[in-house]
Amino acid sequence: MAQLRSLAKRQHYHMASIIRSFSHNNDEVVVIDKETGTETLTSINDDRFTGWKAWSNHIEEILGRDDIERKMQGQVRQVENHGNVSSHIDISRYDLFWKLRHHHSLNPSAPETMLEGIDWGKLPKDIVHWCNQNGKVPINGDGTVDGIFSSSMKIEKELEENWHQYKYAKWDVIHCPSGGFISADCYDSRAIIPISDTTALAAVPKHKATKGTVEVKEDTVAAFNSLALEQCKNFCFKLKNS
Repeated sequence: MAQLRSLAKRQHYHMASIIRSFSHNNDEVVVIDKETGTETLTSINDDRFTGWKAWSNHIEEILGRDDIERKMQGQVRQVENHGNVSSHIDISRYDLFWKLRHHHSLNPSAPETMLEGIDWGKLPKDIVHWCNQNGKVPINGDGTVDGIFSSSMKIEKELEENWHQYKYAKWDVIHCPSGGFISADCYDSRAIIPISDTTALAAVPKHKATKGTVEVKEDTVAAFNSLALEQCKNFCFKLKNS
């Protein structure tokens, strides 16, 4: 059974509030294409940042917006107001969530067979919608699970399976008063989260972590930006004129 288009809506794989911090009042950022280096002024709601629903409401709102993203937003405010991190776990959890959602937005799951040899007809759309809104996984009449629910189960499983990678990590606050930070669409293998033109979070081993803010100059920002271009999948984004 094909995924239900009626359930589809635009989803950001990275927090819209973080992307928006690289924009002006018109919600546009400069996108740098990885292959060509071309720079384009782009809406934060463009296809580059969003896709048709690739995961369920449980991932988008219950686990994402109301839990992982809410806690990450709290850490962003902590950094902005006090220059430090109060919960390294919340940032680590968000970084992994960002990576997993980015992967599944580019590689949406096909319907997956859960029960073999059954055929009890087509599920009503309102039943599928109810399941989606209430964190349930509907099994179609042919024994399959739609791709958005298959992806959702994978994301939850992979959050648990990959958490060990952050076991010994803490996050440094890297700040450059003159700005200039760019961000990758998602970092391939590095744990870095630029949260604005002037500030980035970088995971380091616990014994090397700095309690306050690490003030850096333009050469360090350039090194971070070079890494972003190297690590990104398809593009980087930045503040206009940065």
